[in-house]
Amino acid sequence: MKKLTLAMSGLVSTVLLSGQAFAQAANEGLAIPNESWEHLWYEVILDITIIGVIMAVAAVIMLIKYKATSPDQVGTAKELTSVQSIAYALIPAALFMADDFYLAANGWT
Repeated sequence: MKKLTLAMSGLVSTVLLSGQAFAQAANEGLAIPNESWEHLWYEVILDITIIGVIMAVAAVIMLIKYKATSPDQVGTAKELTSVQSIAYALIPAALFMADDFYLAANGWT
């Protein structure tokens, strides 16, 4: 029960204190969401394109380099652990999404 109370008080205080993050200076005025959104969307599409091109090039290289020489040939790669599998997926995604999160935060404050 103590952990639940602590977690709930943390959530409530996060909501109450987050208003400071969205405060605007008196002389700046409000941000224009349309312009910020267009810039953010451009960056997201650019990241998706870069990831797609890199993955396509890597796939073609691996298809050529690791082509089976006989029909019975089978690969001998070690099986990834669950932690390695998660890291293999999340680390590149986090790297490419970091700048999008930064741009989104700049556009919404």
